[in-house]
Amino acid sequence: MDRAGIDAAFIYRRESWGASSRVAWIDTEVRAGEGRGYEVPLVPPFRVTNQFWLEPVESLRIRFSHSYVASQYRGGDFTNSSSRVENYHLFGLGAELGVGPNGHVFLTVENLLDELYAGAVHGDNYYPGGEKLFFSSILFSF
Repeated sequence: MDRAGIDAAFIYRRESWGASSRVAWIDTEVRAGEGRGYEVPLVPPFRVTNQFWLEPVESLRIRFSHSYVASQYRGGDFTNSSSRVENYHLFGLGAELGVGPNGHVFLTVENLLDELYAGAVHGDNYYPGGEKLFFSSILFSF
């Protein structure tokens, strides 16, 4: 299999806010066998991850995130003859609160809009991506 691609990132920071974007483009091709000359299945040719954050007060950062994954061929479809797996967008929200000089509390929601999407597809078998997920964590440095 041949793979060629570009992975680029951009970050902009100001005193109380910032933004970042990461873009990955990949071009694939099967070199031999049944799928020679076709795209490699289950490899999306394009991915984007964006973040925007605000720090409205000292010790508090609020983060908004967006990710996009382009459509891709199903697993096992080496001749690229089946329909493609649909692209999808996911959004997230998070907060980080500084606690004292050495602590941080994190609260995060992934897949904020509870988007139903296929994380992977093999033939007619769909494997759903993650549902809305809430989690928290605490970090203390000593």
